[in-house]
Amino acid sequence: MRSFALLLGLAAARCAFGQDGALPFRLVAGINLGVGLPRLETINGAAFTTSPHFAGTLDLGATWTYRERWGLAALGVLAINGYDYMKGAVDYDIYHLTRRAEVRAFWQRSLNERLRTSVRAGIGLGLAFQGGDTRDTREGTFQALTTATPLQRTYLAPEVCLVKMEGRHRVEWGLRYVTHLQREVALSTRLSDGADTTLATARHDHLALVIRFHLGMKRLALPAPPPPAIAYGDRTTDTLTTLTANRQRITLWLWDNAERDGDTLSVIVNGRPVLTGLALTRKRHKLKVDLAPGMNELLVVAHNEGRVPPNTASALVRTGRGRKELLFSTSMQRNQALRIMREAR
Repeated sequence: MRSFALLLGLAAARCAFGQDGALPFRLVAGINLGVGLPRLETINGAAFTTSPHFAGTLDLGATWTYRERWGLAALGVLAINGYDYMKGAVDYDIYHLTRRAEVRAFWQRSLNERLRTSVRAGIGLGLAFQGGDTRDTREGTFQALTTATPLQRTYLAPEVCLVKMEGRHRVEWGLRYVTHLQREVALSTRLSDGADTTLATARHDHLALVIRFHLGMKRLALPAPPPPAIAYGDRTTDTLTTLTANRQRITLWLWDNAERDGDTLSVIVNGRPVLTGLALTRKRHKLKVDLAPGMNELLVVAHNEGRVPPNTASALVRTGRGRKELLFSTSMQRNQALRIMREAR
C-alpha cells in the first residue's frame, strides 16, 4: 500500500508541474454502480431466496495516456457489496466494505473527431483487502450469522467505456465486470427461520456501470527569453510551409546540418520570443513551443549570415500529426515563417 500511495503521489506531482500534451497525466475520480449475486445452499426445510443487489465503489487515482491511444491508471478503491435475502415476511440485507488497489491498462480509438469521443477498452488487475468480522442478527425466530474471513485476493476487471473529451478534461462511462481469481468465499451468511436453514456465500464478483471524471491540470507556461536585439520587423517574411497540430505544446529541434559557420538565430511565436541568440551546431537543440488555438506563426530570424550566406537551420517538428523535417533559410533582409494550425480539442 505504501508503494501504491507513492505512485499516486508522484503522478499527482507530475500533473501539478504540467506535462507535454503527448504524455498527459490526469487525476481521476469515479464511481461504479453495479449488482452482484450470492450462492445459496439449502441446509434444511424451505429455502431463502435472493435477487441482484447493490455493489459499488468509490475510486480515486491518476491516469497517464499516450497520444489518446493507450494508457495506464493507478487507483485506490473503497468497495461495498450488498446482498438481500428473503423468505416469507423476512427481508434481510447485509453490506460488506473492502479496500482495493488497482492498476489498469487501456487502449483507445477515436469514434468521432468532431464530437471528440472515443471508445476505450481496458483490463484492471487489482488486490482486494478485507479484515475478519462477525455479525449475529436475531429477530424472533429469524437468525442471521454473517462471517467475513481475513483475505487478500487478486481480481481482474475487463471493461469497455465511452470517453468524451472536454478540453484537457475527460468524462468516461461504460461497463465492467469484476471477477476474483482466488475463489475463496469472502462473505458467508447462515440464515435460519425456525427449522429452515440456508447458507449464502459470496465472492464479491459483480457487473457494474462505470462513471469517471478525469481532471487535467493546467500546465505551466514556458519561460520567455528576452527579445532579440535586432530590427527583424523591418525585413520581409516568407512562409516556408503550413502544418497542422492537434496539441497545445509541440516540440522543435534545430541544428546546423552543413558546415558549422557561426549561424545564430532567434525564434518568435505569435510575436513572443521563445528562443534568443541560438548559435547553431551539429548538436540538436530541443525547443518546446506553446500554440494558441487557430493559426500560429513561428518566425525564424537571423542574427547574422555566418561565413557562408545565407543563415540556414535544419529543423524537425513534432506536432502530434507526425514529424516533419524542414530547412529554414534566412538573411539580414529576410525572415522565414512556419505557420501551424492548432485544431480544437
